[in-house]
Formats: sequence, structure tokens, C-alpha cells
Amino acid sequence: MKAPDFFLVGAPKSGTTSLARYLGEHPEIFFSSPKEPYFWCDDFPRLREFHNMESKEQYLRLFANAGEQHLAVGEGSTNYLYSQTAVSNILADRPDARFLVMLRNPVEVVYAMHGTLLYAMNEDVRDFERAWELQSLRREGQHIPRTCLAPQFLQYRELASFGRQMDRFLRIVPASQRHIVLFDDFVSDIRGSYADVLEFLGVRDDGRSEFPVENASKRLRFRVIQRLIRRPPPWLERPMHPLRQFLMSQKKGAIASVLGRFRMEANRPPLRQEFADHLQDEFREEVAMLGELLHRDLTHWTVRSSKPRRSAVQSSANGLTV
Repeated sequence: MKAPDFFLVGAPKSGTTSLARYLGEHPEIFFSSPKEPYFWCDDFPRLREFHNMESKEQYLRLFANAGEQHLAVGEGSTNYLYSQTAVSNILADRPDARFLVMLRNPVEVVYAMHGTLLYAMNEDVRDFERAWELQSLRREGQHIPRTCLAPQFLQYRELASFGRQMDRFLRIVPASQRHIVLFDDFVSDIRGSYADVLEFLGVRDDGRSEFPVENASKRLRFRVIQRLIRRPPPWLERPMHPLRQFLMSQKKGAIASVLGRFRMEANRPPLRQEFADHLQDEFREEVAMLGELLHRDLTHWTVRSSKPRRSAVQSSANGLTV
């Protein structure tokens, strides 16, 4: 049985779902389904339990169908970069592991992530400004939704502190085993970014020319049904594990079509300009650190605009929305 040899470790809301789809459709690449098993982040124990990934045997079953034709085998748990332990755990198990990292303006990431957490029932405060204000209280264990599987996600500033996260990552992952993609570059030249990733993974260019959008911001249509699937009562939790894993793996076909009826795309309003400016100030040092680490000028991420910041759903180039 093959085991994963490459990992798309984050960051969330940075194009990882789109890239995972493109890679998963390449004839020489096997990508796990579901995309995010969360196995290696033992500092997120409830996520591992929720995804039925509490043993390595359970984890490796995701790759049981990988064959000799698959020259690269991977998965894409986007909290691995944020996790304090995941990358170290992967390297301890597989020293030659390769890592893909995608990064985006942290202000856009946290706003988009808030919507994702609402959808996944990890967040229950619908107003993002209020959710941001609650971070200190939530760090102390207050105002945590009962349905939240990972309170770390509610620490929005820490979640998108990419300077510190990449400093830790670059210290332990050899240069030859890492490939970093900035979301700005990805959306401006998806084809070129995709080809670079294929070269890093050591597989041939399949000539792909179509790059459909994946993982647009969405909201629940029928919250009661979603809650039954994602957060069933305790007595039903264990029996729901295999069903939930099966449903989450369905990306095409009749079942995926039916599941799609339970959600709708969400058009989030622009951030209030004063709050957007505040977020830029909050992340200014992190962006500067990241720029130094990557030898890239990222000051445009923290330049204030006279116009209200557009929704993270709508601001991406080439129609790629995450």
C-alpha cells in the first residue's frame, strides 16, 4: 500500500481546494478524498476524531487505491501549517516528504475563513467584527460554540499569522522539499503555477487548460440537516463516521448533486473600511516578516485603500473565489 509523499499544508482560503482538484485529476497523481484528513495534527484531537482518523491504519486506507501509475501521492489538510506539530510529525514519519504551501493576504483569509467556519458549525457569531473582538475571551475558553471542533480556528489572528508560521516551517523543511505559491501569482497565472507544481512533484505536464473554480464561499440552506450530518447527538456519532466520510468524499455524480442542494453561495458584504484598516494594521508586522522570509515585496497587502474592501468572495482575479 502506498502512503502519501506530498502534503498541501495550507493556508486555508488560499486556493488549496482548486489546486487539490487539479492535482487529483492528473493521471500520475493520487490525491486523498476527503482532501483534509487532519491526521498529523495531534494538537487538533477533535478534528481527527470527527474525520475518523485516530489511527494510522484508518489514515492509510485513504490511499488504498493508489497504484503503480501514481508517481505522487498526497493529501491537503490546510491546518498543518497552523498546527504546532503536524509538519514535524510528518517529517518524523517520512523525512523525504514534500510540502506545498499556498499563502494569501491574511485580511482576506480571515474574512473568508469566518464564513467557512460558520458553514462548518465551528463558529456561531455571524458578524465578523464581533467574532474578531471575542478572540481574547475565547482564548480563555469563553464563548466557544458547543459544535466547535477546533477552538484554535476561532483565534483568527493566530490562524493567519503567516510570518511566524512560515518561520517555523522554513526552519525544519529543507529547501528542496518545499514549494511555495502566493495566491496573487496563482490567480494571475493558474496554468503557469500548476505547471510549476507538477515539476516540483516530478510528474509530467498533462497539458491541462481548464481550471474551474472550487470552494466558493457558501452558506447552509437547511441547517437542521447539516447539523445532523456534521454534529449528530453523542449516541449517533460513531455510526455516523463512515457515512460522513463517504459523503465528504463525493465530489461528482448524483450524490454530490443532491448534497449541493443543501448549500448556496454566499455573497459577503464589504468589510467596513475602518475595520479593514484595523485588520491591515494588525497583520502589518506578520506581512513584513513573511516578505523577508520569502524575499518578496508584499507591502501591497497592507496598503490602505480609500474604497471599502471588497468581499473576500468577490475580490479574486480570474473568477477564482475561495
